[in-house]
Amino acid sequence: MMGDVAVICPGDDSDIQKAADILLQRKDVRSVAVFEPRGSGLAPDRNGIRFIAGDPNLEITYKENGLRFRLDLARRLSRLAKSQGSCDERRRICSLVQPGERILVLGSGIGLTTCLLGGNTACKEVIGIDRDPIAHEFALANIELNKLGGRVHSLLGDPYEQIYSGGFDRVCAFLTFNRDGQPQTLAGNMEPAVRALLPGGTLHIYDHQTHQEFDSGADKVNQSMSDACGDRGFKLTWREKVPHRSIGRDWFR
Repeated sequence: MMGDVAVICPGDDSDIQKAADILLQRKDVRSVAVFEPRGSGLAPDRNGIRFIAGDPNLEITYKENGLRFRLDLARRLSRLAKSQGSCDERRRICSLVQPGERILVLGSGIGLTTCLLGGNTACKEVIGIDRDPIAHEFALANIELNKLGGRVHSLLGDPYEQIYSGGFDRVCAFLTFNRDGQPQTLAGNMEPAVRALLPGGTLHIYDHQTHQEFDSGADKVNQSMSDACGDRGFKLTWREKVPHRSIGRDWFR
């Protein structure tokens, strides 16, 4: 479920229609759509959904921690609560922010983390950047929806190539592990975030590991941090699975 839109797995058309008819009998289902993996649907460069039955309007409103977020699933598919580390991770980050911080969010999407930080902490400013023009469009709309225009800003651009002025006390790096078809290393994702950090700043960054890799210790993370920081010192202060359950078969974030 994504809001009041039920999203079902692809399959035989007759089976999909039967499932849709059953789902529409539920009071909490307004529309039914089918998931279309990257390369198979109307948007070949991304995962998407296709309307099947019910209300053809696939725009939803997602609520989290006192804020509202609008998203048209027909234009942009998001995992919402599971995106950017899960709602529990966003709440944890908010609890760490000190008054007056300047915060940068790389890969800010539709503005979930930027708005939550701006609306639920005493930070001075939050700037988000994302290269997806549709996500950026919704981020601007969600900033306005939550009346955060004076504190929260969204930029359209490549997080890896942007030049960040002034420095930031905290950087949240929600960057992909595959950039333009090429695998991206943890150190590679750290590099633009470290470049934007002020001395003594805090970096929140994420990696994909198996259960065995996670249990083997933090050597990989420490080495990646060393590679990205160069002559700058660093300290690993927190390491955990986000969310705590797996995001795939023996695959954790």
